Amino acid sequence: MVPLWFSWFDYGALIPTVAVLVVACPCALGLVTPTAVMVGMGKAAQHGVIFKGGESLELLGKVNTVAFDKTGTLTEGKPPVTDVVLVNKITLIGKDTSSDSAEPPVLEIASIAERKSEHPLARSIVQKTKDLGLTIGEPSLFIAVPGKGVKAKFNDQKILVGSTTMMEKE
Repeated sequence: MVPLWFSWFDYGALIPTVAVLVVACPCALGLVTPTAVMVGMGKAAQHGVIFKGGESLELLGKVNTVAFDKTGTLTEGKPPVTDVVLVNKITLIGKDTSSDSAEPPVLEIASIAERKSEHPLARSIVQKTKDLGLTIGEPSLFIAVPGKGVKAKFNDQKILVGSTTMMEKE
């Protein structure tokens, strides 16, 4: 048995009906679209998939082929720290770090600043420090600078960990 409304509903009128609704109330469409993109990105993030922006998510609908590197591996968003390389001779709280033994002090200090950060690279730095059996102090001040890095204070010393742009600015 076909419902009464279905028998008189003309599917050919569906597209013009939607067009009239969009023209009559464009604000609704303008509000719903960004909301749907945000919800989609949020759900993806809950499952460990991070999109750079809404445009990337929208373009994903056009993807018909996915290629992986020669090993076929995918990252889990948990990059490990493998090496600590000092570019220049630096001084860390009065300690000369020009020797090869600079790795632990650099990691300890970076871990103090990164301890409260939620960034995947920060978590990797803290994990490497723990793996080496080094202690991580509690910062007295922590400020996350979105897209740049973190600022922290420990034993009245300012600690900065972040991008080159942030270091040049500071």
